[in-house]
Amino acid sequence: MVYFITDQHHQVLEYLKRFAPKELIDQGISLADRSYVNECYRVDQKIHGNVRETEEHSETSCLYILSQNSIEPNCTCSGYGSKWCKHTVALLWAAKDLGLLEYRAGFDEPESMYRPTGSSPEEIALVLGEIQNEIPIQASELKHPPVTISLDVGSDRLGVQMEIAGEIQVPALIEIEKRPSSRTLDNLLLKYLQEEGIWDEERKFWYVNTSKAIEPIIGIIQEYKDVQIARDKKTEKVSFSEELLEAKLTINWRKTDLELEIHWMTPDGNLIEKDSDLIGTGPYWVAINSTVYKLTPLASRIASLFPLGSRVVVPKYRSGTILEIFNTSQKRTKYLTVKGTKFIPDAEVAEPNPKLSLNLKSKPSFTSQEEIELVGVLDFEYPTPAEDSDIVFLPNRITEQQHVEHLKNVGFYFDPIIKRFRVSGDDALDLVADAKKSFSKEWIIEGINEIKSSLKFSQLTLLIDISGTKSEWNSDLNATFDCHISLTQNNANVPISSLFKNTTNESDRWIKLDSGAYARAPGGSLSKLQAILGTFHSSFWMSNAIRTKLSSAQAISLSSMDAGDSIQITTSKDFNEFTAKFKNFTKIAPIKISKNFKGKLRPYQKEGVYWLNFLYEFGFGGILADEMGLGKTVQTLAFLQHLKDQGNNSPVLIVVPTSIITNWLYEA
Repeated sequence: MVYFITDQHHQVLEYLKRFAPKELIDQGISLADRSYVNECYRVDQKIHGNVRETEEHSETSCLYILSQNSIEPNCTCSGYGSKWCKHTVALLWAAKDLGLLEYRAGFDEPESMYRPTGSSPEEIALVLGEIQNEIPIQASELKHPPVTISLDVGSDRLGVQMEIAGEIQVPALIEIEKRPSSRTLDNLLLKYLQEEGIWDEERKFWYVNTSKAIEPIIGIIQEYKDVQIARDKKTEKVSFSEELLEAKLTINWRKTDLELEIHWMTPDGNLIEKDSDLIGTGPYWVAINSTVYKLTPLASRIASLFPLGSRVVVPKYRSGTILEIFNTSQKRTKYLTVKGTKFIPDAEVAEPNPKLSLNLKSKPSFTSQEEIELVGVLDFEYPTPAEDSDIVFLPNRITEQQHVEHLKNVGFYFDPIIKRFRVSGDDALDLVADAKKSFSKEWIIEGINEIKSSLKFSQLTLLIDISGTKSEWNSDLNATFDCHISLTQNNANVPISSLFKNTTNESDRWIKLDSGAYARAPGGSLSKLQAILGTFHSSFWMSNAIRTKLSSAQAISLSSMDAGDSIQITTSKDFNEFTAKFKNFTKIAPIKISKNFKGKLRPYQKEGVYWLNFLYEFGFGGILADEMGLGKTVQTLAFLQHLKDQGNNSPVLIVVPTSIITNWLYEA
């Protein structure tokens, strides 16, 4: 059985493992998770509950709290025997959920008793009664119990065992009124160990892994006098140094390699070889003999080079970056010693091959879908010198920086915390889909094929069909064309609304479909697609398909759109004949001004009439943008007369301010 264990349930689970088999525990947790525990409540040191197993059958169970770490179960299924069963397991699990294992919620009883509540005669009488019946506190009750701390510093984590009055403190399953110590410091240390440590039942130690948790725990432990280190069933009294520990790095150049060695520099000036693990995750502590030291930041960095032992050997041909430091800095320092300088090789700058190792991660998003994220490690591979040469290739930092800039150009950014490159969203999907286009041949991209095979990709195609007949547009200024827009996924029809169902603010070029597959947005981006579809249909985002009428200008604009393979446009023969006229257009053709026009046009005014005729022939809307007083009215009238001469006697609507109606009448 798989179940989700929270921090608050971890102690309960560990407790149950000591008394009940796994199968029984699984059955009990399953009953509790299905809310089969009813009438669960606590009276003093007893927890009651009714555990339903089926609709018709249930058992009455109870738990007797004997101490912080001891519970006696009873259940009707075993004749009230004191053995753990699935019903009592379910009751304990539910009791933890309901907070019944806590001593009190809110103020402790003594605290709430002394909070100001009023000074009524009844309250005064109660206090007087308590004064008369007060039992003096014995001096022995004020003494703090003896505390012994044992440390395990034999690994990279800190082990702590705490004895109060000779009793080893174990994880407290239940909160009770009486604490193991009356001293705040003792209870504070226990609190840290309970929250940050992992209990080892076999060794009876708390183990703390992170330096963030180790720091306050060591700070508290230093306040105790009786602290010892446990080694091989023996104990030694331990001390804590107030001074930080330094480290010294020794580099010894040899004929075929170089050896690095670390020594601790104690405050009294001695050099001691590193022979134990570092404690923590950084900053670090180390135990030398019977003294615990905290390392300086520089010593921590030096020590991080030596995860195993105190020596590291590097082949000489891989020492280019190390040699580069010696060539650029000759600064002397007490933290570094260099030996065997006669074996330092010659150096030449070489050209690297960039190597990017990628891993796929998911990044939480504010929407329901997760955002794809790639995390990459960038390395540079340099040529290996010939075996018989004493040459080391130095890194070409200029070329390396150019490769770093290329990563940024394709969407990566450097995360200084994890020292990795990250890319997410559209840029990440672009890289997965078209890695070969994003990187030149000199790049080595590891993991990209595995990432691509772990994701699903689909092809979305927007199909646009435009049709119309000559009878619809040849004689009508307001000509329209039928337009049908549909969407296919891998050649199967799907609703247009699926494009916009799972969109996020972070993604514009890629869409995650209901199937979990990723697809490029037709036309290159969702924003561009929304602008196109929104022109033709106000509710495009919730449509299965779109059927609409297009003006000639809209139809020509849509049919001439260059959208690659993701948008396929088909047009009728008659529409193609119409657009051919537009495609072959070179200039606005002049027309003969009607003899029936009673007026004289200047040359620029004739150009305006030609322009109006061009708009009419192509079914476009347009603007005659002459200055005021330059004859827009007479140009319009000349064009209307041309239409009448062509046999178009339809009415014409003129919309003008009332102040110039008289002028129109006069001109007409």
